[in-house]
Amino acid sequence: MLGIVFFINSHSFPKQSRARGYRTGAQSIGSGSFVVVELTSEDYDTQNELDIATNKGRFTAKSPGYYAVSAACQIAVDQDNMTVGISIHKNGSAHSQALYHSGVASALQPAISDVVYLDGSTDYLDLRMYHDRGAGLNTGGTTSEVYMVVHKIN
Repeated sequence: MLGIVFFINSHSFPKQSRARGYRTGAQSIGSGSFVVVELTSEDYDTQNELDIATNKGRFTAKSPGYYAVSAACQIAVDQDNMTVGISIHKNGSAHSQALYHSGVASALQPAISDVVYLDGSTDYLDLRMYHDRGAGLNTGGTTSEVYMVVHKIN
């Protein structure tokens, strides 16, 4: 449900930029730094802006403007008292991030939403995950567990 408010009042134009990418199959996320989550499939991509082949999961806008971004990534937390983070990166740097603390070992699905200005030329977005486990942890691997949605809002 996080981020839905951004899209309710959006205008619908045939060539309006919008994309939703997700992951099929688990990805191992190393410990100690934010790692790019590789999105390997898409539900839709009206302007061919979401790269799922070369820079898996990179969204590069073709038109300048403000974009609503919503993302989630399930990760298998196998220890108590871990820190897990999710981040929307713009041009390789953190634009928005959220940190979560797991009380007990279980699957955790952090989510994040924001509005980002993209120049329509070189600016790009990607989804990243962080944890402090000390060894790799696996993400989920389905459309409902790992995804990023980007819609142009003006």
